[in-house]
Amino acid sequence: MKRVLSAGLLVAIQILRGAELPAAGRYDDLPDRAFGVHCLFRVYPAVSEASGAALVTDTNGAVSYWSHGDSGTGTVLGRTDMVSLKTERIQLAGRAGGQPVENADWESLSPDPDGNLWIVDGGGNNFDRHFIVSYKINPRDPTRPLPVLRRITVDYPPHPPATKTPDADSPERWGPDVEASIVFDGSLFLIEKTVLDTPRIYQVNLASVPSNAITARIPARQIGVLSQTAQKGTAQIPISLVTDASMCGTNVYLLTYYGVFCLPVAEFTKAAKSPAAETVIGRDNLQFLFSIVGIPNFLVQAEGLVAISHDQFLISREDGRVFCWRNGHFEEPPPRRAGLPLPAAAGK
Repeated sequence: MKRVLSAGLLVAIQILRGAELPAAGRYDDLPDRAFGVHCLFRVYPAVSEASGAALVTDTNGAVSYWSHGDSGTGTVLGRTDMVSLKTERIQLAGRAGGQPVENADWESLSPDPDGNLWIVDGGGNNFDRHFIVSYKINPRDPTRPLPVLRRITVDYPPHPPATKTPDADSPERWGPDVEASIVFDGSLFLIEKTVLDTPRIYQVNLASVPSNAITARIPARQIGVLSQTAQKGTAQIPISLVTDASMCGTNVYLLTYYGVFCLPVAEFTKAAKSPAAETVIGRDNLQFLFSIVGIPNFLVQAEGLVAISHDQFLISREDGRVFCWRNGHFEEPPPRRAGLPLPAAAGK
């Protein structure tokens, strides 16, 4: 009997054999309808964890979905055209200002107001370190390998011992784990992922770096801690394990293993102006939007979030599948998987 292997299975076999993947292709033949939710597409397999995600609007108006993997996936990003769903591999240049470009544990991908993307190498996997590195790139630059415009090393302030003991296999036994970030007002804001303590929020003043400097080392300042509960009607919903953040309009949206939360950007601005390090950010206005618990497709942890509007989100899983939440439910993709209609000014 003749057997036909799916494109997804062939890709998996190639990865296991260590074969070189094609630089571009489509990886969207995913039979997820059987689980009740249909994924929109899958990111480039070499970055399949999709631990960071962002939308980019090109100069010609085309919208693309950018993502990266974490430790072990190399200095590579995936780019998916949101109409054709064609996915390609984007290799970064190996050095920036004489310093190496590396992927110790990339966890977040955030756009700035000028359309650049900031990669945050801030995960805690197997690294006893007290700093992170952030790389700035211009996704509209056609140069390949893609140049790194800035390489910023960020020093953490002293981190007190956790009040609980981490599990033996928890990254938190090695040090701070930052998987969510946003960029605005000349600063990079970092949000910890932790179950051991209240997540701390740090500000990195990018505006303090001279405009002609490609590399720099600057400190992070703790501006507050994230509220541990959010409001949903009259209920209080606990929040922990923030895996990504996305800024849209005047709000910041937070992705956790439980669901999606929302708070005003102004909360970060207000905390950044305060000298207090323990300001509770979102104490009165952190809102719970929706849950992904109990949805079979999300038994694999959610990793990446892109907010298109207050009612529309792209959510990626650890296995690289990307889903669309719109108007209160996960949405079926258009006929023949023709892509997702997005606003021209879509951002992260």
